[in-house]
Amino acid sequence: MSSSWTRTAALSVALLIAGCGGAQAPRTQVDYEARLDLVTAHPYEFTCGDERHVNRYGKRAYFALADIERFQHMSRLRAATSIFFGVQEVCKGRPDTYKPMREAVAGVRAGRYVSTQGNAGNDSDHGVNRRVRATAEPQG
Repeated sequence: MSSSWTRTAALSVALLIAGCGGAQAPRTQVDYEARLDLVTAHPYEFTCGDERHVNRYGKRAYFALADIERFQHMSRLRAATSIFFGVQEVCKGRPDTYKPMREAVAGVRAGRYVSTQGNAGNDSDHGVNRRVRATAEPQG
């Protein structure tokens, strides 16, 4: 009885180990800095998974996209936060692999996703997003 029980226990443990190890797919290792460089240079490659798992990717991608798209009557900050709002909405219920930027940008242009960051008084660059340089007074 003892050897029968030992064989049954050993077989059960072996099957359990084989069943648990075989069902898992290997996880892909992502190089953080390489991914950050990619979504900064190519913000349309940004995915819902990037948004959910690494907040720093989003911030860089939103501002890069605000610089590329140049929304009329929106400051760079307001454009980036509007894109952020759009991505949050677009990614609801979507898989990590979904690329939300085109849909979010279309929503910002259509007025569906507009940030409350700032106000119309702060949006005076009319989409040009230029920096204002102070002029130095001549010293006499």
